[in-house]
Amino acid sequence: MVFMGWNPLYHGLLKVGEGRREGVVSFYAGERRVDLHVADGYLLKATGLVPLSLFCPGADGGELKAVEECAARLPRHEVWYALAAQASATLLGLPSLPGRKRLVFTPNPVPLSLHVVGAGFRLNEEVLSLFYPEVSVLAWEEWEDPFLLRFL
Repeated sequence: MVFMGWNPLYHGLLKVGEGRREGVVSFYAGERRVDLHVADGYLLKATGLVPLSLFCPGADGGELKAVEECAARLPRHEVWYALAAQASATLLGLPSLPGRKRLVFTPNPVPLSLHVVGAGFRLNEEVLSLFYPEVSVLAWEEWEDPFLLRFL
């Protein structure tokens, strides 16, 4: 077991994974917002920080629509790789966003295309520990709601 200090983002994502929830985890840092699309304990897609177009040539417009368009013209494993790379880059970038931070979970239905080709990062200790240092880089005072995700 890897203990990640009291990193609220790490523990919030772990709770979503353990609960096998489906929906959107929104991470707010000041004026910035990042959405993590999750289903059945997996992170399928990230939007708002690292664009999919960096990893999937031809992806344009709305991020979720881009997944459908890429899936229609590219082999499924290429779309999966692009989503996995985007999700990984986003998770690595989240802790460094400046400003006050909070998490909100909204149980929205996840588009079918994400179920088909989603990145598939399991939200458990083994996987999440790859993205977070053992010593938390997030100070308590940076969080509005450090202990709980707000379930809307």
